[in-house]
This record gives sequence, C-alpha cells and structure tokens, in this order.
Amino acid sequence: MILLANYLPIVSQIGLNDFKYWSCIKFKDPVNVFQTLSEDLHKQVLLLVGKKILYTNTEYYTYHLSVPRIHHTFKLNIPKNILEILQHKDAECSIFATVIDKEEKDIFNCQVFWPSNTSNFLRNAVVDLQLLERITNEDQNE
Repeated sequence: MILLANYLPIVSQIGLNDFKYWSCIKFKDPVNVFQTLSEDLHKQVLLLVGKKILYTNTEYYTYHLSVPRIHHTFKLNIPKNILEILQHKDAECSIFATVIDKEEKDIFNCQVFWPSNTSNFLRNAVVDLQLLERITNEDQNE
C-alpha cells in the first residue's frame, strides 16, 4: 500500500491511456512471426525484405603480387553452421570480400563467386584484386 501511494501521483500524471509510456514487462512464449506463415509466403516476404548478414569476420593475409595472372588461394574460415546454410540447395547467399592494401591504403571490394557444393576457398577475390590493381596502375600512368 505504501509503495502504491508513492507512485499513484506519477501514474495519474502520465496516464495509462498514452501508449508512449507503456513498456513490456516480459514476453510469455514468444513466437517468431515467420513461423505462422506458409513456406511459400515466407519466401515471398524474404524476397521483399532482402538479405541479412549471417556472418562477418576479419582475417589477415599477406599477399605479394609478383607474377601477373597467378593467383593465391585463401581458405575462408567459415563456421560449420554458416557453411551448412551456404550449401543448402535453396540458399541464395552472397559472399562479399573487402581487401585492404595497408601500404598504399587502397581498398578493393568484390563479390565472391560461390557455386553450390564447393569448398570454402576465396579464389575470385584474389583474381579481382589483381585486375583492380592493374586498372589502378594504368590510370596512374596516364
């Protein structure tokens, strides 16, 4: 009773009719809204909303471009649960890589080609890095 009496003036000032002052105390048996949708409708909603980031990581690798058109293969350390998602037949995942050259302070972004049922190697990003590096060098010489 004493506690209620202390808070009664505050409650009457802000009012219970104004939802802006409401807050959730706890959730009881929460359900994901997508669980209630049919599989077809779930796919349609995902197409409308877009993709979400499943995993992000930074890995360090020293690469020296010595011979043009010779690529190095970099093995991605992707967790097993993310690999399972990538290898699912209905998955439409995209992998993006950012390569940063510390000496020249250049940044290269590329999308990694990931055919289904392949191992997790980063080949295209290194090839794209070589291509972008050549284009940059040609622009600087003109």
